[in-house]
Amino acid sequence: MFFWGVIAIYSNLHKVKEVKMPGKIVYVLVLLLLFSCEEVEKNFNYIEVTITGEATVVKMEDNVLLLDHGIAGEPVEMTLVKAGGERVDDTGITGTEGQTSITAKFNLYKEQPIEFIAKPVNYPDKIQSIKFTWDEAESIAISAEGKPRTASKTLHLYFGIPIAN
Repeated sequence: MFFWGVIAIYSNLHKVKEVKMPGKIVYVLVLLLLFSCEEVEKNFNYIEVTITGEATVVKMEDNVLLLDHGIAGEPVEMTLVKAGGERVDDTGITGTEGQTSITAKFNLYKEQPIEFIAKPVNYPDKIQSIKFTWDEAESIAISAEGKPRTASKTLHLYFGIPIAN
């Protein structure tokens, strides 16, 4: 099929006076080269990840988190960092449920986990972190033809603030 298309194009070139015979041959050779190459399948070696880090500050009594008692108005420093240096920093203020969050997009490669680090500003000793790895991303990744795989994940950290008796 392709061969007959090239013949048709070549046979119509004689109608153009400015194109000499060597130009016609080069034109046909370029067309053959362009259309005879197989389409190379794109092999993406990364996963495009949308990651949300969610920090929840709650009351704590007798070393037990009271998850239904969020603390509103608490500033929390949050960082999403990918091994290799990419990072997003933010300080959020918790809402009525005691939650605040940060979101970022990264291209995640093997051996480059994403880490969510958070700490309440008024309680710096309560710093915590959690990692999101390639294996986790690969297990939930969605693929579309000709595009990189994508994944979305929310990482949760809970901070217990002791309440006075």
